[in-house]
Amino acid sequence: MAFRDLRLPLGFLAALLVLGVPCWRVPYGELELVGPAVWAGLVVLAGIALMLAVVHEGRLRRVLLVMGSCPAAVVMIRVAADTAVDPTRHNLWPFEVVFALVAGAVTMLPALVAGVVARRSSERASD
Repeated sequence: MAFRDLRLPLGFLAALLVLGVPCWRVPYGELELVGPAVWAGLVVLAGIALMLAVVHEGRLRRVLLVMGSCPAAVVMIRVAADTAVDPTRHNLWPFEVVFALVAGAVTMLPALVAGVVARRSSERASD
């Protein structure tokens, strides 16, 4: 297995850890969804997705879907860990997942633009 085959899973794992660890360390009652740690994680996620969209030879849609689902994965891990301790803690978890998916989709907009430009420029260069 070549390194290029591991770019997307490694990018997802890196973004998951950068976005998730600051959120997982804070108790649920003190977590700010618009705090600086979340914004910094989303910026790093956007940067990793942008790099993958430009250098990944696979489908751009796959990169955007996998990387865009990273915030939702962070929320689901948090929900699973918290409800294991107290089942009544996340009674509105579907809304949390939807908000995370929207944040992931918005974060993927720069990667979408960069990926389309990179693919169009490579098509013109090969002509």
